[in-house]
Amino acid sequence: MNRRQVAQVLLGAVAAAALPCAAFAQQGANRPQWGRELLTEEERNQFHLEMRTAKTEDERLRLREQHQNFIQERARERGIDIPPAAGRGPGMGQGPGKGMGPGKAGKRN
Repeated sequence: MNRRQVAQVLLGAVAAAALPCAAFAQQGANRPQWGRELLTEEERNQFHLEMRTAKTEDERLRLREQHQNFIQERARERGIDIPPAAGRGPGMGQGPGKGMGPGKAGKRN
């Protein structure tokens, strides 16, 4: 293979690897935010700002829970039935589980 063919193969590989990433990012951007219709634009912007400026994951979790409670209260006030917020309850993510375990590092047969 000459240099041009190698460059074309590499460029094709990079493009193929980037497509799923772009599709995943686009999918997240199109997903509606839970409770969005119950908030003003100013309230949404304020929440986003608070989440961006939060220093720790615990602070973001506290903000998210307050925000979800606020949305649920507003829905009750307006007589609107909304599904539970995503991320409440068990599921994937950082939880009390032990993960994949210690593995076999250091063991030899």
